[in-house]
Amino acid sequence: MKIQITASAGQGTKLMSIILGKILADQNIEVYTYTLYGPNVRKGNVSSFLVTDKKPIQMPFFEKSDLLIELAQTDESLPSSKKIKGEIFINKAEKLNLREMTNFIILGYLLKMLDIRLDMKKISEFIPKSISKDWEKAVNAGYSIR
Repeated sequence: MKIQITASAGQGTKLMSIILGKILADQNIEVYTYTLYGPNVRKGNVSSFLVTDKKPIQMPFFEKSDLLIELAQTDESLPSSKKIKGEIFINKAEKLNLREMTNFIILGYLLKMLDIRLDMKKISEFIPKSISKDWEKAVNAGYSIR
């Protein structure tokens, strides 16, 4: 699966893609992640890309994604088979008073889409200690999105 997430700098998509990559690698799923930054510092845009497969990944770069999650509209947005506006995740975060955890709501959503069972104990091995414990609530919230 080829996934692109576009966001404004500071929304945590790079961290989320790294964590997702570690979770998938632990499940013996091939994964490649990379991030592109816009030319502006601090107020720029970020695009995180993930490629997953059960077989070795021959070419990690792509011109069309299977899924685009658009937290911010950027010039880097690629054509996509499925596009999800970020408001779904942002509204969920605001409703739960977890605005700074939007990236973990997306993580939960992607785990469900990729058919990965939620095992919070195992996932916690990949979460930096500096992250608020609210990450569990956020991941569960994302996993429940249809």
